Amino acid sequence: MSIISILDIARTALSTQQYGIEVTGHNIANVNTPEYSRQRPVIVAEDPLKRGGLLLGCGADVSSVIRATDQLVENRLMLEKSSMLSSQEMENYMRIFEGLFNENSDTSISSLLSDFWNSWHDISNDPSGVPQRIALYEQSSLLAEQLNILSQDLTQIETDLTGAVKTGIESINRLTGEIANLNRQIITVESDGNTANDLRDKRNARISELYGYLDVQTFEQDNGAFTVTTSRGGILVNGTENFDLKLGGANGNGVLWENSSGTSVDITNYVTNGKLGGWLEMRDGIVAKYKLDLDAVAKEFAWSVNEQHSQGVGLKFFDAAVTGTYKTDSSGLLATLAYGDKIDYTKDFKMWTYDSGETLPVPVDVDMGISTANPSYTNNFASVNSYYTIEVTQGGTVNTDGIQLRWSKNGGAWTSETILATDIDVVIDGSTLGFAAGDVLVAGNTLTVNTAVAAGTPAPVVMTPTGTANNILDTYTFTVATGSGGTIGTDSIQIGWSNSVTSGTFTLDASTTTVTVDGMELPFTSGYLFAGDAFTITTDANGTPTATLPSDWHWTLDSFVSQFNRQTPRVTASKTSANALTFTPYTAGTDRELKNYSYSGGATAANTTVTVNNYDMLTASTPAGTPFTVTQTPAIENTTDTIAAQTASVTIINPAEADESVSGIILEWDQPTTSWSVQNDGGFTGGIVIGGTNLADEVDLQLGGSGTDDITVTVTGAGAGVDAETVTFDINTDNWRVSNVPGAYTLADGDIGGDNDGFDIDLNGDGSSDIAVSFATALTADGIVAFDIAAAAGTYSFGFSDDTAQDSGLTAALGINTFYQGSSAGSIGINTVLSNKDYIAAAQIDAGTGDRAAGNNSNALAIADLQYTDTVIAQVTVDRINGNSVGSVTATIENYYHATIGSIGVTSSSIVRAKEFNEIMVNNLNAVRDAVSAVSLDEEMANLIKFQHAYAAAAKIINVADEMYVALLQVK
Repeated sequence: MSIISILDIARTALSTQQYGIEVTGHNIANVNTPEYSRQRPVIVAEDPLKRGGLLLGCGADVSSVIRATDQLVENRLMLEKSSMLSSQEMENYMRIFEGLFNENSDTSISSLLSDFWNSWHDISNDPSGVPQRIALYEQSSLLAEQLNILSQDLTQIETDLTGAVKTGIESINRLTGEIANLNRQIITVESDGNTANDLRDKRNARISELYGYLDVQTFEQDNGAFTVTTSRGGILVNGTENFDLKLGGANGNGVLWENSSGTSVDITNYVTNGKLGGWLEMRDGIVAKYKLDLDAVAKEFAWSVNEQHSQGVGLKFFDAAVTGTYKTDSSGLLATLAYGDKIDYTKDFKMWTYDSGETLPVPVDVDMGISTANPSYTNNFASVNSYYTIEVTQGGTVNTDGIQLRWSKNGGAWTSETILATDIDVVIDGSTLGFAAGDVLVAGNTLTVNTAVAAGTPAPVVMTPTGTANNILDTYTFTVATGSGGTIGTDSIQIGWSNSVTSGTFTLDASTTTVTVDGMELPFTSGYLFAGDAFTITTDANGTPTATLPSDWHWTLDSFVSQFNRQTPRVTASKTSANALTFTPYTAGTDRELKNYSYSGGATAANTTVTVNNYDMLTASTPAGTPFTVTQTPAIENTTDTIAAQTASVTIINPAEADESVSGIILEWDQPTTSWSVQNDGGFTGGIVIGGTNLADEVDLQLGGSGTDDITVTVTGAGAGVDAETVTFDINTDNWRVSNVPGAYTLADGDIGGDNDGFDIDLNGDGSSDIAVSFATALTADGIVAFDIAAAAGTYSFGFSDDTAQDSGLTAALGINTFYQGSSAGSIGINTVLSNKDYIAAAQIDAGTGDRAAGNNSNALAIADLQYTDTVIAQVTVDRINGNSVGSVTATIENYYHATIGSIGVTSSSIVRAKEFNEIMVNNLNAVRDAVSAVSLDEEMANLIKFQHAYAAAAKIINVADEMYVALLQVK
């Protein structure tokens, strides 16, 4: 080995120890730098050289500087930090959340609920007491307001959390951008084989910070760059590119990942760790769950109180219009009311109407039943691509009773049809609707059947749901989207659905006719749907679904209004533009009633019943040119008609010849503004002379004019056994009267077979019976029945239900005569009608007598007893990943609320325990990491001394070599 070689070895030794000192100094300098990984030089011996047959070493060199790190430990630590930060954020918000449900206050919900029930006990002790009514009103308002405030506070927490999520997304996007930039630098630095230790530490720090916001996964590429993805695989960083998250989605507050093509994917429910995961779990999990539970308390509380309150009466009846606080959706289906699922269609709707001139009110019952059979359809309807609405106007048993229906096409005018007592079918616009004998059709029920495009083929929707719904005791509403519709199994049809918890959409097309909705399977077999068509599915306590399709008999707001008005005097129902219901009492002189009855001959008071089938027609205003109608079902025989002409008309329809007849019927109208015409459908040729002009019409004969001159109409040459003589129409003071000339005017029996047991009167010409005159025993002799349709002079008011258990709950579902309005904690409030405290319903009407005693407190006691009454309350299980589901709990309102408070405490304790566990795990993993990667000053001082001594020794080698060289030079 030469002296030069020795000097070279000394040189490498010096540089190697110098590198060691530099690395050690770098470590000491970063002893307090977070996420810094201790570095160490890798010293390797230089390759030896062969000299004189020997391999002699050439010194040492630093091949690289490496980080003391274990990536597995790093990843595990980041994951635990992510969980810890999630728990810490949830704990912070949970402290605020628990404070809202503070039960150590006089204004807590528990205290206010107790005060509410006590107020009803107070009013039961003095039902008419003004102080008690005021105290109840104020206490009840305070409870509602506190529920409102609590709901608003929960909503504010949700808003704050959404703000935190937005800020977190901005931080995530900043971090992914920085990681992509660090990837770029690392690729450049390490392209020549070096290791970018400090850049890698910086990247690890950014990734660790990213883990603090959400759970991610990392993969190292061959070039040293990291790929970072979400837990579901959405790429956040790929080499030098990064992909942003943004706030959006259906509610505008979800977390969306956007790929390189600009497509957004909602990953909200899959972010489970980090601050972002904690915020989302708090907002969409915990706050959402207890907000739903609070809403369930408020909803069931309001319904329980409203249902009972609606069955009572205050100190007075309602003497002005009352509008319901709940409304249907645009379909008008009663099932879409907020409490539509609570209506019991096996029971009735009941109202009591009161005339100030009477002693007791009069009850009106509307049967809320559902018809037991849907029709079969034979033959096509006359119109294609149309919808036919069919409504029962007079119910009964098929093949036993005469049943009246009416139908309209595409929302047009109504036409009436009759299913005779001996028939089981009816023809509607060309199609025969068939029923089975014994089927029951309920007045007020309605259905809609659509027809196909190519022909008028009836195309009702056929679909029977199976499976178990995720939500029990709920109503799912399905609506065909605007611009959609068509034939099931052929066309693309988009349908939206919603229930009390969630919503969604699905599309039917040629390849998809069975869909899964919230756990249910819906197989659409056939049918035609128009845009806007709606149907419902209700679920029972087991989640078993039952569908009510458009072509099934059901109730709508319109059909209830029509049926109520048909059978109810003194009060009229109407639908508001917002799809709520209004009841309005008639004012004096605007209602009509039948009065001034008289009987003679074969007709007696004991044997005769006059029934109004449609009170609405007694007061209906008639458009110009549209006459009221008196209907005789078969024929008039041997008549001559005389009329004192007026400016409008009444119509008599003579459709056929009767087998037998009833003679001598007088009908009187006390309605001086009514106008009349005479119409003859008997199928014979008639003539009329007016002012010397002869007019002939085989179909109808109408008279008009002015003044008081009598006009005589004589019909001769009649066929089909009709022989006309004389019937006189004249004015009797302010009453319109249809009267007979003795022995000349006969009305035919209204039933097939001619048993002389009655006839019907149609006041608007739609073919349905508005007034029925029936005889308990068929007449065998001529006689007269006379009555007036007279202006009623009463002052009317109305109340609801009574002390029986037959209330359907419709009144409460409509929000009429209810105590509260709203159906959630945020919307509950005192019904504005109760600002008049007289309407607080502490009493109930005696079902037998209609009486309501001044001291009656039965309804107040019934409401107070609700405190101890178990009810079925929905309970939501919130699952952000798999979706929410609804179960039920049977408990009192207060017990359910107390259980909710207890559950909040358990949840809070669980979060604290999770946080403490995560903190322990992070501390342990930090210790493991520090053992591997942290800088120890003791070790670094030892290394520094080691490298310093080695450096000094290397310098000594140079000194020795120098002395050797000098010695060599001194050799002479």
